[in-house]
Amino acid sequence: MTAGSRRVAAAAAVVLHLRRARPARLRLGRALILGLALALVCAILPWPIQAPALAAPPPAIAGLHASGNKILNAAGQPVRLRGVNRTSGEYACIQGWGIFEGPTNDQAIQAILSWKINAVRIPLNEDCWLDVNTAGLDRAYVGANYRNAVIAYVNRLTATGIVVILDLHWAAPGTQKATGQVPMPDRDHAPAFWTSVATTFKTNTAVVFDLFNEPYPDDNRDTTAAWLCLRDGSTGPGICAHVGYTAAGMQELLDAVRATGATNLVLVAGVAYTGVLSRWLQYRPTDPLDPPNIAASVHIYPPTSQCSSVACWDQQLAPIAAQYPLIAGETGQTGCAHDRMDTVMDWMEAKEQHYLVWAWWTEPCNAAAFYGLITDHLTGAPTPGYGQAYKDRLAAATQPPPPPPPPGYTTAASVTPASAAPGGTVPITAQVTSATASNVVVDVEVHDPADNKVFQRYYETESFAAGQTKSYSVSWPVLASDEPGTYTVQVGVFSPGWANELAYNSNAAQVTVTAAQPPPPPPACNPRPRVLVTSRPLGDGRLESTIRAQTNPGTPANSLVSVRFTRIDNAAALLDGSPAVVGPAIPLAAGAQQTTLLLTRRAPAQNPALAATVAFEVTDACGPWPSFVGGGPGAF
Repeated sequence: MTAGSRRVAAAAAVVLHLRRARPARLRLGRALILGLALALVCAILPWPIQAPALAAPPPAIAGLHASGNKILNAAGQPVRLRGVNRTSGEYACIQGWGIFEGPTNDQAIQAILSWKINAVRIPLNEDCWLDVNTAGLDRAYVGANYRNAVIAYVNRLTATGIVVILDLHWAAPGTQKATGQVPMPDRDHAPAFWTSVATTFKTNTAVVFDLFNEPYPDDNRDTTAAWLCLRDGSTGPGICAHVGYTAAGMQELLDAVRATGATNLVLVAGVAYTGVLSRWLQYRPTDPLDPPNIAASVHIYPPTSQCSSVACWDQQLAPIAAQYPLIAGETGQTGCAHDRMDTVMDWMEAKEQHYLVWAWWTEPCNAAAFYGLITDHLTGAPTPGYGQAYKDRLAAATQPPPPPPPPGYTTAASVTPASAAPGGTVPITAQVTSATASNVVVDVEVHDPADNKVFQRYYETESFAAGQTKSYSVSWPVLASDEPGTYTVQVGVFSPGWANELAYNSNAAQVTVTAAQPPPPPPACNPRPRVLVTSRPLGDGRLESTIRAQTNPGTPANSLVSVRFTRIDNAAALLDGSPAVVGPAIPLAAGAQQTTLLLTRRAPAQNPALAATVAFEVTDACGPWPSFVGGGPGAF
């Protein structure tokens, strides 16, 4: 959240960020004035911690770690974070009137739990934690008192099953007081801050570290210079030139955390107030842990964030969410509405990722847009519109789904007529009934008497409602090479991607193939001349095949009579420019010596690696000649 929304002078809010401005609440009878920075820089060592021992979190949130794009607990169970920002830890202490605004006792935590919230982000102030630049401030709110209050609140939250995200929110270099938001963490204090915080909380693995709130190096632009500054800090000439002080990068802060032995999950922000993650994968820091335990942090406030649309999220965030956990550490909407915020959360839910809304405070919800979710800390009463909508969403999102009925599939098939001679076609109707709503692969096959597969037709993306029956009509062309006997129709059901066999009927129907009595071959066909098929790739997924009749020496010229297609998989086919279909024979011109087949790949988007195949039977003056053309993605 920006500096303008935390009890600071309204003029400073306009300068630092125009997004979510909040007027200052005056304390001690006067407004706070942002002073000029002093030039003196001091080195800070981690302040020794003398505080209550950390409570052990319950197993459901202990051992949080990134595994691929998911967050798992120590038992390997997925944990989805849906929460709120509990603001004031960043500003109350430095303004000299408190540590947390509103109660943090057990009753207040129960109010949070009543919303089905399982994550709370707590912004912190590095000066108050380290007890630097605190001269003149009330000692009740800085140093050991500040740290002990934070530790005690974290203990109470995690003990009830709430994940805590600790965030370095307000910082300042040298002897400047941390009274607002700055573009980057400062090297003077930020590494010491994280050394101290990580040392304190490394035994509580339900605590997550958010390295820095909303960095905006290089004048809030999405540039290479900004990303280099974010990762590396002031490590060379020109890096972080626009920051105005010596900056610490994300790599330096992550190293400081890991040097303490802390294995906690760490959030790494993007640029432009954490609103742009266009090059996060390229410039993310390297985690000394193996495997790494980091997640990407994004803040989205449509329409004022630089990446505020679904199209932008699909382009920038989806590739990250496919590889790492993605946490929208802040989102919200002005004026008590929630439609734009809903779009953010809908997108995150679809990606099975995480979000926290700004903010769990009692600021009014009105056109001035103070993002207040509640009207009372002890009851958790929601504000109209904004707060109520989020509470309702959490109730729906965390409602356990009803247990699914046992999966079950019934398969059957029929053939009419139930016999055919070579050269004929057998119509087959397969039926599948699913007991539950499901997405499956349906497979229809014909096997010969020795159980060799001679025909297959499958449907890879079939969706069923509970109790729904679907029929699949296919035609099996019986080839001249098919031996007489009893053939079986077999129907299978598989999970998506053919991962598991869910049901298989190896005798759904039977077909009798009768013996054919071919006439004796004419002299010109003894020996049988070949039908020559030659192919050449045309590029762009196209293959051209030429089919030519061959003639035995000293005999009348052979010619092509017809072409019958028996299988066209993942392709479109044209025979002499006309669409080819599986089924009846396509007659050719009298005396035809050759015909041309054009094959164009049509692999489905969900499985582009499937081979394109066309099987056909060419009939010339000597009878049928089976052949096929095709190949995988690299073939043409």
